[in-house]
Amino acid sequence: NVLFFSRFACLVRLDTSISKVIASRNRQRKDVENAIFQICGKVPFFDKENKKLFQLGKTKVYFGLGVLEALEEQRTKCLTRSVITIQQHLRSKILSSYFTRIRSAVILLQSRVRVHAEYEKFQNIREKTIILQNALRKRQSYLTFVSVRQLWATTMIQKTVRTHKLSKEWIKYRLNVIYLQSKIRSRIQRVVYIAERARLQEEAK
Repeated sequence: NVLFFSRFACLVRLDTSISKVIASRNRQRKDVENAIFQICGKVPFFDKENKKLFQLGKTKVYFGLGVLEALEEQRTKCLTRSVITIQQHLRSKILSSYFTRIRSAVILLQSRVRVHAEYEKFQNIREKTIILQNALRKRQSYLTFVSVRQLWATTMIQKTVRTHKLSKEWIKYRLNVIYLQSKIRSRIQRVVYIAERARLQEEAK
């Protein structure tokens, strides 16, 4: 009985009654017959009303003609379906794992591509910023140069004006000094002339 249940229990769902029969050591004959009857019910030509296709012994089960072969065929089909189901689950697991790896690789690649694109964008903005800064510095330097040149030109004009003004004042002062010197010399010469004339007059007398 144990060998039969261990071999053909896969043909039926292990509900509570069959599980108790399989797990129990003190099995009742009626319970064992009902469990075998449920398992044999998976045979296509099995007559559910006829339970004489198998005979229950003390430790073994005896089947009629073709019943064991049909059970073996059904067991093979059940095992084949189970193997196919397991293979499907394994393939699904493998494909899921492969998909997860591919998805992780794609996400990593996308992140790397985005980082590279952002880096290229940053480099482009950086180059344009440097060009703009250079242009602004050149403009500022040019404006500074123009301002310095204008300041230098203004200083030179002011210096020239002051020099011209001082030159005119110095010429005027020089002319005044010369005029004053000429007056003083003329006065001295007149005094000398008068004194000399007076002396000559005295001598003539």
